[in-house]
Amino acid sequence: LDGLYCLSETAKTYCEEVYGAVNGKCAVSRLGVDLPINPSKPSTLKNFSIVSTSFIVPVKRIDKIINSVALFASTNTRLNISWVHIGDGPLTNEMMKLAEKQLARQQNVSFSFLGSLSNKKVLKFYQENNVDCFLNASESEGIPVSIMEAMAAGIPAVAPDVGGISDLISDECGVLMSKQANIDEIVDALGSIDDSRHTANLRNKSREVVGLFFNRVTNYRWFIQSLEQL
Repeated sequence: LDGLYCLSETAKTYCEEVYGAVNGKCAVSRLGVDLPINPSKPSTLKNFSIVSTSFIVPVKRIDKIINSVALFASTNTRLNISWVHIGDGPLTNEMMKLAEKQLARQQNVSFSFLGSLSNKKVLKFYQENNVDCFLNASESEGIPVSIMEAMAAGIPAVAPDVGGISDLISDECGVLMSKQANIDEIVDALGSIDDSRHTANLRNKSREVVGLFFNRVTNYRWFIQSLEQL
């Protein structure tokens, strides 16, 4: 091979340790997104808004998200909590029934499944709605563009340390959980976001990380230039 390009430091390390990829020929070429001019705004103190975006398939663990939101709501009755999921899949009906069972009986929770939306509509949703936290509970990931887009909009993210997510999330811009985060850990992470969401640091840092490391224009220009030099 003349060059091996990985999407994250985690993938690069894996290729070097498992397959003996030569460091000089193995490089990180990150994906990227645009930084919206108008970022999302936080909710008022009495409201807390959570968004998740994914196909509704077993590996995405939407059931874990539902149960976590239910527990978070029951232990934070001072908050009016909303959860919106963007995306659909083979488990949509099953997850809607679970959400109805776990969340509908709690007076301080509202939820909605928006189905599959175009990328443009997802970004528009972030700009037109107050969003306090992006939540991911997947068992396996690459390095999710969905998290990049949320962070670019100034939305702190909570996600497990799987795949290349650790390249994106740190304590400075969200909560990086353990690889198999349980419901209690997710609830604690949501509480951490709630505690700090009205200070600008967390939201500003989310945008800063994307601007520095996951900027579409910068990253793709570098990739093209690197290919031309081979």
